[in-house]
Amino acid sequence: MRKEYIRKTNVRRLFNVLAMIGPAIALCMVAFAPDTLQGDTKFVVAVLCGGLFLNGAFVCSLMNSYIDLAPNYAGTLLGVGNTVAFIIHSVVPVINEQVLANGSLSLTRQWQIIFMVLTV
Repeated sequence: MRKEYIRKTNVRRLFNVLAMIGPAIALCMVAFAPDTLQGDTKFVVAVLCGGLFLNGAFVCSLMNSYIDLAPNYAGTLLGVGNTVAFIIHSVVPVINEQVLANGSLSLTRQWQIIFMVLTV
């Protein structure tokens, strides 16, 4: 950015895409793993750790946008944004309970549905 090869907006977009795509790909890899890797906890842990490692790019993208929008009110905006995110994420356990209570689907299919809901 100092040498002006790329604009600040495009740097933020790049890091935002990296922070979103990494965990989504990791969840898809776990959900649709081959049968030989379905019960392998080492595979699941390694893939999820790799995906969540890329989630750290949010610090360079989303967290800085509050400061860009309103430097004097960045803390308040962050609090409101995190509150909205918490309310949305508190619905996920209810969805998981409903999917896992469905006895007509196989366990693998149930977890595929849960992981796909998480990627949306």
